[in-house]
Amino acid sequence: IDLVPERVKKLGSRLNGWISLRQTPPSQRQISIVVYGYPPNVGAVGTAALLNVPKSLELLLHRLGKEGYDIGGFENDPNACGESIIAALSILCEDSVVSGGVQN
Repeated sequence: IDLVPERVKKLGSRLNGWISLRQTPPSQRQISIVVYGYPPNVGAVGTAALLNVPKSLELLLHRLGKEGYDIGGFENDPNACGESIIAALSILCEDSVVSGGVQN
């Protein structure tokens, strides 16, 4: 077996990262959720053939909350649902908002 030093170093780095992540309490972890939105600017945010993206997003956030992740006020807000998140993301993806950058 030939070990490639760069790959061994990369593997060691990944393992250290995974161990560190495992030892971090869920409330301190930062995660991202990617929501499909193609083609852009046509209201296609959170759409997928034969899938209920808003409901899936809602269920995922509730589960993350139960597992100790900080999901903001989503869990306690009676108006919060997957549909409201998708609607907010759709507005954020509009050309006027995107081209305005941080000013908007």
